[in-house]
Amino acid sequence: MKQSVKAMMTAATVMLAVTGITAINGQASTKSVKQLPARLTKTTWYRQTDGYSGGYNDKSNFKGNLLHFRQGNGVNFNWKFSNIKQTSKNVYYAKMNYPNKKLMPVKIVIRNDKRFNIIPQRMYGIAKNFGGTENYGAIIFTAKKAAKTTKVTPKAKKTFTVKAPTGTWKSNTANKYRQVWTFSQKKGFNSYLYKNGKKVKTLVAYGNYRVKETSRNVWKLTYRPNGSKKWQTVYLRFTAKNKLQLVNSKNKVINVKVGVAPAAKWTFTKA
Repeated sequence: MKQSVKAMMTAATVMLAVTGITAINGQASTKSVKQLPARLTKTTWYRQTDGYSGGYNDKSNFKGNLLHFRQGNGVNFNWKFSNIKQTSKNVYYAKMNYPNKKLMPVKIVIRNDKRFNIIPQRMYGIAKNFGGTENYGAIIFTAKKAAKTTKVTPKAKKTFTVKAPTGTWKSNTANKYRQVWTFSQKKGFNSYLYKNGKKVKTLVAYGNYRVKETSRNVWKLTYRPNGSKKWQTVYLRFTAKNKLQLVNSKNKVINVKVGVAPAAKWTFTKA
């Protein structure tokens, strides 16, 4: 009997020891660091893509834990990293502060000395924690500026000045439906839906609205229909001074459902 009790106590002691070792190792695998590694902070980087659109080629340099961007058109901005934790030689987690936005948890993956990724914890279309890849969701940086892709046409190289939308704008036809928008200081923002040339619904009437440029050629339209207390938001990407597309806050063209019309991609041209 004494031998059995002794054996059980010995086994319990071994199990506790093993559990303790596992816990220590688990804690040791993640450590807080004051600064990102020098192979990141001492290199000039170019943002190539955010996983679903073409290369930006924004030039950027680290100043400590601050990633400073220069877009070449006089627009500069910063991404600041804090609460940095290292889980392996090439993987870090941190809180990243976008301009005028709340802290966002991100994963930083160093692919090699000339390439690294920033992967947000949550991103449009991705439910899994830090589930982005270089095919979708990861913000890719390289140490060399990428060449112009074949997607960039000569028209895209031309510069144009975008002002807040005014007057009447007519959309493309999608599934037999078409939209017409009007912007007026007297009558506010109005939106109408047509099918086969016949008006079928007034989507917004005498709406209060305001517009603000969020990045180059991308504007945020916030409006509130007359009599409503709820503000709604739409993002507009101008491809010319008289042409725009509906996009999301990440500047990705998306399908938008309006009224009884099926969801579709919408492009507007000033009448």
